[in-house]
Amino acid sequence: SSQLLSRGCKHARGSTLSFFSSRNRNASSSSSSKIHVDLDSSTGIAVLKFQSPPVNSMNLDFLTEFSISLEKLELDRSCRGVILTSALPKIFSAGLDILDMYGKNPEHYAEYWKAVQDMWLKLYGYRKITIAAINGSSPAGGCLMSLSCDYRIMADNPRYNIGLNETRLGIVAPFWFKDSIVNTVGHRTAELSLQFGVMYGPSDALKIGLVDQLAPEADVLQTATQTMSSWLAVP
Repeated sequence: SSQLLSRGCKHARGSTLSFFSSRNRNASSSSSSKIHVDLDSSTGIAVLKFQSPPVNSMNLDFLTEFSISLEKLELDRSCRGVILTSALPKIFSAGLDILDMYGKNPEHYAEYWKAVQDMWLKLYGYRKITIAAINGSSPAGGCLMSLSCDYRIMADNPRYNIGLNETRLGIVAPFWFKDSIVNTVGHRTAELSLQFGVMYGPSDALKIGLVDQLAPEADVLQTATQTMSSWLAVP
């Protein structure tokens, strides 16, 4: 998967990352147009925030910048765990960008779908702990991204939901989307979820195991940081 990612990253468009040290000598930040990373080397915890208005849709630039950011953190020895969250209110990620899958040439489709696969391969097989701090709704590809993490914490807000709802859009979820949810909630629940494109509210998502924990909306990131510390305490 690392080789696939390395090849995919060569196609980055306008995704040069700028790095700078903050006033805290144990903290550093990196920023691109769609991804922002804060790393606290004293704790080993990095927070990767999506910042692609209006809904953090995963277009080609987003996916490329995301994969590059993950790769940089994986190579950084001071980083031991990564928390994924959104810098935008009410939304974690709306998933794949439909506009990148319509009205383009075949070469673009191939490049885009490769970037989607690279994102999943990199995150699902990541060598460091990953936690999704789901502070808003997370349909389709946003759900896939959270499923690819080791642990999922969702804001306990009934207005938010999560699920693989591709069938509601007339799209068949790829087999690796299916495998990701089967491995999380079990075969029959995953089967029904995919067939009907079910979107689950926080309490139902917790009940079926789609998320591992709920937290007050204002405390999702703090809860994720505390949970990450527990994971990192394991030798």
